[in-house]
Amino acid sequence: MEKRKFNVMDVLGEQLAGVADTMREIPVANIRDNPRNFYPQPDPAALNALADSIRANGLLEPPTVVPAGDGTYRLISGHSRMAAIKALRETETPDQWATVLCRVLPPMSEGQEQAAVIEANRQRVKSNALLADEAERLTEAYIKRRESGEELPGRIRDHVAAVLQVNATKLANLAVIKKGLKVPGMVRKWEAGDIPEAVALEIARMDIEEQYRLLDWTIESESHYYSIRDVKMFHTIWTILA
Repeated sequence: MEKRKFNVMDVLGEQLAGVADTMREIPVANIRDNPRNFYPQPDPAALNALADSIRANGLLEPPTVVPAGDGTYRLISGHSRMAAIKALRETETPDQWATVLCRVLPPMSEGQEQAAVIEANRQRVKSNALLADEAERLTEAYIKRRESGEELPGRIRDHVAAVLQVNATKLANLAVIKKGLKVPGMVRKWEAGDIPEAVALEIARMDIEEQYRLLDWTIESESHYYSIRDVKMFHTIWTILA
């Protein structure tokens, strides 16, 4: 599927339609991280590579911000770029990076801002666990926007699926996994991408005791893995013995 550039107006609906954004030089000290940004930060190697690129080529894609009051701004997109710039300021001449050219959007509601942060990360490579987090947060954002009186025709689930570019069935499965997967060790494996979606869905439908016994079973045996075959086999054994 062809990726496209971030366009916040796609998800903010008619409330901001026709409102032009502006470009503005903003002091780095006045640009804040957004508490609604739940995406993982780049590791040190990736951050260093980004800093090297900015040093060599400049900041080719301006960060996107919204006013936060008192002359400060919250990031919508560009958290990694700003982290790299702040690292450059610490190791090189601070005055060179005293200000950054930013795309400034008009103030948004809480729900609009959360939706915009997610839209800004559309092109990120995501695990299923991160996609599940996006779906949950975006659903909450759309509910808040509708409760505040914004017109959002159709089903919220369809809006979420369109923004995340996945079908409604996958979103429903991810919601079941996020809610039903209870054992911390399994949750960590799911978040790391070590448990396939179909397997995680099978596990999420088990009660917590069965999930813990499945964890023990996979740890104690070198021949059992988080495969659909092994998980279904364990469930059959557990059901007979229970």
